[in-house]
Amino acid sequence: MKFLIIDTTYDSSFAVVYNDGKIVYDVSSEAKGKTSERIVPFTEGVLKKAQVDKKELNAVFAVVGPGSFTGIRIGVSFVSALAFALGIEKAGIATFYGLGSKDDYKIIPSRKDYYYYSFGDETGEVYKDDLPEIKKIKSRYSGINDVSDIDFAANLVERALDIINKNEFDEVLRPLYLKKSQAERMKEKK
Repeated sequence: MKFLIIDTTYDSSFAVVYNDGKIVYDVSSEAKGKTSERIVPFTEGVLKKAQVDKKELNAVFAVVGPGSFTGIRIGVSFVSALAFALGIEKAGIATFYGLGSKDDYKIIPSRKDYYYYSFGDETGEVYKDDLPEIKKIKSRYSGINDVSDIDFAANLVERALDIINKNEFDEVLRPLYLKKSQAERMKEKK
């Protein structure tokens, strides 16, 4: 089994290749706003590092958020196009899966003084003063008990393997937006 996971939800892209039990990952060092220009060469680089040809992939996964609106759309579009071109399965994985157990409270920075959170099946956005006082808060991005890149990669792989085993692939990848876009909010005001 060989598959690729792409995460473009934040400032730098993150890619994981699973090659028959071996996990290879990479984090891009691209300048902010360059994801759409760099996603193809970045992906080719991590596949080469893993010694996997894209034609060998059995499936491809996109981290669907929460995160940057534009970043999510780039990742979802890229993974959808790649799956179509290669004739393989695709699925989305929420960012929270990369942060660890469903039983852990997880936070990801959203906007100034706000955070996306996940605990069990509950997700949403919370103001910094309303964050619960929990001993173990995990976040890849906030600097609070950071999850290492290898743990983030391993957690994403675990979720991808679960999707494969349960045959829960997606015909259409749906971004996970925990809040409405500015355009949607403006339309509702009219």
